[in-house]
Amino acid sequence: MLRLSVAPTKHRDAPRVPVLPVALGQLLSWGTLYYGIAFLAQPISEETGWRLADIFGAFSVSLLVAALMAMPVGRLLVKIGGRSVMTAGSLLAVTAFLLMASSRDLVLFYAGWILAGGAMSMTLYEAAFSTLRESAGPEFRKAIGLVTIVGGLASTLFWPLTHFLVLEIGWRMTAMVFAGMHLLVGVPLHQMLPVKLVHSDRPTVVQRSSLQPMSEKWLISLLAVSFALASLVTSAISSHVVVLTSVVPISDWQMLLLVSLIGPMQVAGRIVEMRLSHRFSVLATGRVALLGMAISLLALYSAVGSPWLALVFVILYGATNGVLTVVRGGAPAELLVDSHYASALGMLSAPALAARAVGPLVASAAANTWGPSGSTWLLFLVALAGFALFWSITAPYQPRRVPIDNETHD
Repeated sequence: MLRLSVAPTKHRDAPRVPVLPVALGQLLSWGTLYYGIAFLAQPISEETGWRLADIFGAFSVSLLVAALMAMPVGRLLVKIGGRSVMTAGSLLAVTAFLLMASSRDLVLFYAGWILAGGAMSMTLYEAAFSTLRESAGPEFRKAIGLVTIVGGLASTLFWPLTHFLVLEIGWRMTAMVFAGMHLLVGVPLHQMLPVKLVHSDRPTVVQRSSLQPMSEKWLISLLAVSFALASLVTSAISSHVVVLTSVVPISDWQMLLLVSLIGPMQVAGRIVEMRLSHRFSVLATGRVALLGMAISLLALYSAVGSPWLALVFVILYGATNGVLTVVRGGAPAELLVDSHYASALGMLSAPALAARAVGPLVASAAANTWGPSGSTWLLFLVALAGFALFWSITAPYQPRRVPIDNETHD
């Protein structure tokens, strides 16, 4: 079992796996930069008079900025390592929240969210996975499993915390508190990460990808499309879950109770994935997760006539959505040499972040045109297409397993 921030080998000079600081950094970054807007938007609108559409528009812009910066940040991670990049991301988040807190017009408010988009690209999962890849070696998959379990609790912790802070001190001071958290907690956490080693005296194994350079780029591009389709589905459901479930013939409180289980199911899915990671490759896990997401939407579509299928939707969707985060981090590691990993993550995350930004718009347009059931059917087809694409491009490849030294690991 992987221990927090310990060396994965028996060598005294082996690099330490920085699971704990990375995990806590993810909890802070996701909780403030991504989930905070849910309970900040309404108070901002009430105080400033800005439309909610404009406020959420700023958040969408931040996701698009994160998408545009994904590949440049990936190259930067390769060059200087996660410690420097993620520390800079925390400092950028400080500046972003200070701008938001002091904004008296939408221009400055949008400027703050543009910087927040840059901070997302430098502090969220893609940067964290690249950082773990520098030192985790054969325990990489367990490391990202632990990190995503902690990160999956971000909304559970920061939604009530943000709500409480806004009620007690207002949204501007809440933004100031978030800035202080990144300065006093985020920066020190990321400074605890190991410095990227350019040279190493440890014996190494020359790693070769089984893919030719052109086919490697083609594979990553197709994987990016597959993950983007999944991201479109998850962002659409996150923003329209109330609308999509409104056709199920159960009471509002019953549906609220069911929907509240999605978050815990994400964490449960990641725990199960980590426990079974020694038996199944990430590629096989990805096929099951993407198919499970499509089946969950089919269950929701059918819940109009069989309400109990809404529970099937919640369990399957929550668990598969949680597992897919691990798959996005682990699939490139099984297919590519380590030197290509961070760049590949940038290529994978850019379309996914863009899809996450437009997903709510797609869901809204579909609901207006075809109603909730029609929207669910459309999302089912999108999820099924993502599964079919992932299966077709990964089926021919075997996972690449390369040791980091001459020692056998447990």
